[in-house]
Amino acid sequence: MLAPPMFQADPSEPDFPGATAPERVRDVQAHGVRLRVSEWGDPAAPPVLLTHGMFDHARGFDTLAPLLAARFRVVAMDARGHGDSTWADAYSWACDIEDIGAVLRDLGRPAHLVGHSKGGGQATDAAIRWPDAVRRLVNIDGFGPPDEEGFARPGQSEAPPSLPVRLAGIAGPLCSL
Repeated sequence: MLAPPMFQADPSEPDFPGATAPERVRDVQAHGVRLRVSEWGDPAAPPVLLTHGMFDHARGFDTLAPLLAARFRVVAMDARGHGDSTWADAYSWACDIEDIGAVLRDLGRPAHLVGHSKGGGQATDAAIRWPDAVRRLVNIDGFGPPDEEGFARPGQSEAPPSLPVRLAGIAGPLCSL
């Protein structure tokens, strides 16, 4: 049996000035994990998917989301083991990217993708993996994949394949249904 999420979002109405609770909350299934998705704005508007950092959750966007909701359908996802999403057997970068892909597919049309911190790096990798599902990418204070040469280990004369190439080869098998 899996433990409850590490970072439980407070479902109550936020009390921070300008923060607004989601208008809709639903779940998306991704590789055996239930991902909680919070939404603001017109469901028919162009979607914007928000991905959070390592020690955060989707409700961390309660002040940004209402501002974006004037023009967009804002969708903020709780990563596996965060907020109101369930825990999983695996917590890898590749699995988190696959989860973002599952939410993008669930939206049913290309979305703007905005990520903060760890979510920014993962949003970058998701945009590389599914370019047809992402209209624009915004990486806020995030870290991303290495350049085409990748990272080399000390004493190694040749760099391994770049992160996008490595992820393309491992993400599916690590997080397959």
